[in-house]
Amino acid sequence: MNKLEELEDLKGSLSDQRHAIATQAYEEGMNRFAQAQAAGFNDPSQLRETCQLLLDAIRHQHHLPDPYIALAYLMLLLDNRSAALHYLAEALRIDPGNPSAASLSQLIHTDSTPRQVNPHFEQRFEALLEKTIREISQSPPPEPCAEEEGLRQLEAQAIALRRQYDELSDLALPEEREKLPPIAKRLELFEKALQLSCELQEVHTRLSEERDTAASLDRLTESNAPLAGQELVQTLSHCDELADEINALESIGIPVSELEADYAKLADTVEQVQTHLHEKGVNL
Repeated sequence: MNKLEELEDLKGSLSDQRHAIATQAYEEGMNRFAQAQAAGFNDPSQLRETCQLLLDAIRHQHHLPDPYIALAYLMLLLDNRSAALHYLAEALRIDPGNPSAASLSQLIHTDSTPRQVNPHFEQRFEALLEKTIREISQSPPPEPCAEEEGLRQLEAQAIALRRQYDELSDLALPEEREKLPPIAKRLELFEKALQLSCELQEVHTRLSEERDTAASLDRLTESNAPLAGQELVQTLSHCDELADEINALESIGIPVSELEADYAKLADTVEQVQTHLHEKGVNL
């Protein structure tokens, strides 16, 4: 077998693999759609998974009309007429005489849309939207926190809001999505607060480590005061760096009261070391 034949065989093998993957994704997508339909379309995540599987089928084999037709039908159920027309046009481009595509085209253009999606979706959307907006309006914007417990609470609040936003996005019709930006904005504030919290926690950890080091040096003054004095010079340098970082955070409006309290404890410990070194006759 020459190289050209080998390449042709390889090409054919890859094409067969893509076709098999696409067929499997399409079948799984239709099974998931059937499950969603049997459950009365009460779970938006099932529709989202159906869409993803059908898109996977298209990605692996874009010459099959059936995934496009299924997506067009699903978009029609979700009242996304423009998306339905897009996928239907692709199906008809691939197979102009496809009877399923022709039937769906007639359905769309006669405006007899099959309203099978749960009619309670809109009520659920409005109720959840009202609840989420109320929670946002009644709570202050998230602020960064240096303490472990505060950070855990901040993360929990961010996760809860993200879940609400994702559910609202699943439930929302295209014209309702314009109501979601206030929630997206609050999510952005949470992300920023969490990022700054990590920075605060890093400074908090370093302050704690330097305080432990200073406490060790204080004990060392009893047995080797000169060495303790040499080591304290580096600790003092670290203290200056930490003070600069705290001031920089405060200058951009970040609450630093917790860090200032930590720094005060560190300063007290360092001052105690300096006092004991002075008593031992060690000058820095």
